[in-house]
Amino acid sequence: MSRIGKKPITIPKGVTVNIKSDELEVKGTKGVLKTPVPDGITFKVEGETLFAERASNDQAALHGLARALANNAIRGVTAGFSRQMDVVGVGYKADVQGRKIVFALGYSHPIEFPLPEGIEAKTERLTTKGSIQQYQTTLTISGIDKQKLGQAMANRNRAEVRTAVHHRIRRKVRGTTARPRLAVYRSLNHIYAQLIDDEKAQTIASASTTEKALSVKSGGNVEAAKKIGKTIAERALAVGISSVVFDRGGYLYHGRVKALTDAARAAGLNKNEVVEAEAAEAEEPQAAEAETAKPKGKQKEPKAKTKKGAAPKEAGAGEVSAKPKGKKEAAPKEAQDAEAGPKPEKAELGDFVDSGERPAKAKEE
Repeated sequence: MSRIGKKPITIPKGVTVNIKSDELEVKGTKGVLKTPVPDGITFKVEGETLFAERASNDQAALHGLARALANNAIRGVTAGFSRQMDVVGVGYKADVQGRKIVFALGYSHPIEFPLPEGIEAKTERLTTKGSIQQYQTTLTISGIDKQKLGQAMANRNRAEVRTAVHHRIRRKVRGTTARPRLAVYRSLNHIYAQLIDDEKAQTIASASTTEKALSVKSGGNVEAAKKIGKTIAERALAVGISSVVFDRGGYLYHGRVKALTDAARAAGLNKNEVVEAEAAEAEEPQAAEAETAKPKGKQKEPKAKTKKGAAPKEAGAGEVSAKPKGKKEAAPKEAQDAEAGPKPEKAELGDFVDSGERPAKAKEE
């Protein structure tokens, strides 16, 4: 016997319950909900209490379910249900714009989530400073239907996200007759590649791990993806196509998808991209060497200065050790005489100028 099914349900004031053969209609202050009633289950109202009963023990599993659905309907039209989600991180936030929620989650574009009918949402930004919570946005989603509310929170699965990304990519990526689109699709056990001409809406060539001629035991690994990439490149070159536009199908450029595209390039597709990539890799070491060479040249200058400055000190030290005190005093005088030597030359020039004996004028005369 179901313990939940035997529990009575209290009907609050302002709520009316209309019992029908195949459904239960509940009206309250927040709206109207209709709950299906399984076969073999009946409801009855006694005063302000609702009871669920079953015809036999064969409906024991449905007895508790029917009672829980009826209780959720009564609670939904009176108090409603709500779920909260915390969006935490610098630059991570959520905002409600009309009938959709716009998320900023670190991507190059905002992510929009449309709200189903009967579901409401609101956001609240915390103002607490000094902790990570100052970057927190609390998103509250509410509604009277508990099942619809839970489904709305779980609707955005990985497949839907990938499909949305693929639709966005397809708005920009388009294959032509001269340069078709190389579309990639992968499942758990296989991987597929197609060359598509979007102008003529036709497939030029294809390859997949399901082909018996390729004798691939399992397509859920990187080696199989490399083989498909090489095969599709060979078939493209056979029909005169050497350049394609890669369409990753909304998948991350990682794992099998990356292995397939790299193998296709290595087999001859988009040779220009390979040459440019190799040239960029060759330039990187040269640029690194040039950057490392610059600081070395700068370091030599101060070393040379220190050597020049150290030379007179060493010479002075040698003189101190070799000459006596008397000669030490004479050394400065000799230095003074040496310094005074060029001065008379300047004086003679000055006298020569003052006397008016200029060579240029003498020649003119």
